[in-house]
Amino acid sequence: MHPDDAAIVIIRNHRFSRWPAVVLSSVGAVLLFGVGVLLAIGAWPPQISLLTMAVIVAASTAVCFGALTRFVVTGLKLTDVLQPYPAGTVYSPTNIKRINFAPDPCEDYHDSPLPIRLVEIKVDPTRGRSIRIIASVGDGRRLRDWAVRKGVEIFDPTNMLVETPGQTV
Repeated sequence: MHPDDAAIVIIRNHRFSRWPAVVLSSVGAVLLFGVGVLLAIGAWPPQISLLTMAVIVAASTAVCFGALTRFVVTGLKLTDVLQPYPAGTVYSPTNIKRINFAPDPCEDYHDSPLPIRLVEIKVDPTRGRSIRIIASVGDGRRLRDWAVRKGVEIFDPTNMLVETPGQTV
């Protein structure tokens, strides 16, 4: 066992989509506000109770929120296995077909709050959906080193993770 395998390493996703949470929270709030207004002005039929409507709206919002945000990956947790963070399927190294590294597709268009280079990482499991994240080059190197130790194939055609003399990441 390699000494780095004893610690939990989290590879952070620097650019993940937050729109499902914002949209669904807004929709839920508007629906609840609408129900409240209808009840306040008395336009709601008396046979439908507030509790029933609140449960229907809350359940619908929760189902939509859970369905859409289930695939949001904020990072990868590395131990003896790879696990998308905050929750997801655990992949043993034998269940990962390949890990691809490429330049950040938005590098020229997106201002990063941190002065670091970013790399696009795509984990291809043998079954299921691919996992895509944008991470720092340093995190990419940690993931590459983990993959090499675990015998997972890596693909870095542009040599994004090669260190050059005097380069700091």
